[in-house]
Amino acid sequence: VCGEYMLPNVLTPSQVIIHQYDSYQLKNNIGHEPKFWTNDMCKYAEDPFRTGMLDTIEAISENEDHVVFAPACYTHGRMMGKDFQNIKVDGVSAQDQLMAWLEDKVRLRAVSTCEGVNCQPTCPMIQTGDHSYCF
Repeated sequence: VCGEYMLPNVLTPSQVIIHQYDSYQLKNNIGHEPKFWTNDMCKYAEDPFRTGMLDTIEAISENEDHVVFAPACYTHGRMMGKDFQNIKVDGVSAQDQLMAWLEDKVRLRAVSTCEGVNCQPTCPMIQTGDHSYCF
């Protein structure tokens, strides 16, 4: 998982945005988008990939100088523009989280706990196939 060793050691106070099903990494690791996953590919996306992302999220969250926004979306680098406000975890957008942290010193937890790729209702739409979900 990209950053799993580096991100927990960042010293600068930061908002870290991690998509639990990072499309860039998964497409490079698996070779296909969810529509074309086999059952084995789906299992890989869930464990070790997503579990590794969740471990990284928890390690970063332990540091009081960081907030983590981590939707269960299959996307990468989409937190510019409208997605910064539109993708929400339990009603909280990345913008909401960042503003609460900067203005009020409140660390809102925004980590998806739903099951399966793109299970967050506000994730950008993707095409799925017979083996996109394997739980």
